[in-house]
Amino acid sequence: MKKVISIVLYTVSILSVALLSFILIANNVLPFKYRASAIGIMTLIEIFLLFLLLKKHGKKKKDRNRIIVSILAFLIILINSLFIYYISSGLSTIDKINNEQQTDELDFSIITLKDSDVRGIKDIKDSNILAGISQDTENIEKLKDYLSKQKGTPLKIIDTKTYINAAEELIGKKEDVMILNEAYRPLIEDQIKDYKDKTKVVDHIKIKTSKSMKNNEPTKKVEKNNSFNVFISGIDTYGALSKVSRSDVNLILTVNPNKKKILITTIPRDSYVAIAGKGNEQMDKLTHAGIYGIDSSVSTVQNLLGVDMNYYARVNFSTFTEIVDVLGGIDVYNSQRFVSRHGKYLYEVGNLHLDGARALSFARERYQLKNGDLDRGRNQEKVLKAIIQKGMSPAILVNYPSLLDIMTRSTDTNIPKDKLMELINSQLDSQAQWNIETTEVKGQGKMGLTSYAMPGHNLYMYQLDNDSVKEVSERIKEVLN
Repeated sequence: MKKVISIVLYTVSILSVALLSFILIANNVLPFKYRASAIGIMTLIEIFLLFLLLKKHGKKKKDRNRIIVSILAFLIILINSLFIYYISSGLSTIDKINNEQQTDELDFSIITLKDSDVRGIKDIKDSNILAGISQDTENIEKLKDYLSKQKGTPLKIIDTKTYINAAEELIGKKEDVMILNEAYRPLIEDQIKDYKDKTKVVDHIKIKTSKSMKNNEPTKKVEKNNSFNVFISGIDTYGALSKVSRSDVNLILTVNPNKKKILITTIPRDSYVAIAGKGNEQMDKLTHAGIYGIDSSVSTVQNLLGVDMNYYARVNFSTFTEIVDVLGGIDVYNSQRFVSRHGKYLYEVGNLHLDGARALSFARERYQLKNGDLDRGRNQEKVLKAIIQKGMSPAILVNYPSLLDIMTRSTDTNIPKDKLMELINSQLDSQAQWNIETTEVKGQGKMGLTSYAMPGHNLYMYQLDNDSVKEVSERIKEVLN
């Protein structure tokens, strides 16, 4: 019996070594010297166990050797299984994130006044339905096509030019129902303060579509150890990551792996820029580019600075707070005392340790800061720098499963798995300290400029200084080169 058990355990241990070795090699996990050492050590141990099994001894010594082989083989199986689980989970998460960003999700709501008897889409087949067709033509057409072909429910949709006009007409009781692309909801609620209180959502229509975006793939292949840019978009939503929403945080991460240098560039959310893609190159706030999709935000920033955004990453408020908490909080220096508008947290001057909720409030605040949007951008740079530094520490391994869970639920990126493995391996190999610097595009706040997404409304804009734009562009190129 002991002989059978030892042989079975030894065989399974060999299979676990073979599987782990295959995963390490196929996915380029660990730098070559570490990978080769790990596989070499596992192979030598297996040879030693085989030697113990085959060595001729008396019955007593044979039984002892079989017990030793069984114990060691069991430990090898256990340890290798843990490594296989952790590594496979990480690789699977990256694959899932990369595959998820191949699709968009349009989220439409059927909205009525609070006292309406309408309960769902079945009750509005004969109604005139308000919608900003001129503002959102392509997506409204997708909705009409979906309802007609998939649901057999064609609707009579009336064009109000913009969703804000539709909301005003609904509240004014010109019609009983409106359709809203939820990406535009923040624009309405910014202008009609009691919109949420006076209306209700009676039905949701979610449509999965293939991305037509050119940024579905990196703008161009980044060769090994070459520098690259990542556009980071922070979406102003909680819960599951909304596919389309305003981009309240707009940062560029310029990474030079050879020099171990990172430049974090902030572009204020209200920057007055030409919006690419479905923004038709019209002038508006940078944050509004997000409602046309990540492609619009990426292309807008590329056009502004004249540099390629090789990759992008999107997170929302929930992702941010959970990541900071999983990391055990972050440490930042606060240069001015303030009480935040969100959460009413007090931030004293000096070094602060922040949990997820306090870090989010710290990064969002602008109204209580001396230089408003500019100071908020600087605080966002501090927070991102702290997250990067914490993420490079060995302590992150303790909460590895939790971090993977967060990334799967609320992260959207097109950074390929090979590039991530390359960066991780490089850091493990060198153990070098990274030099992290920050910069921002400067300008001046101004009212009265036209908005493509919200025509006729008097909005605050941040008019960029052309010299500052040029300086930031040159600095990014300097780090890249």
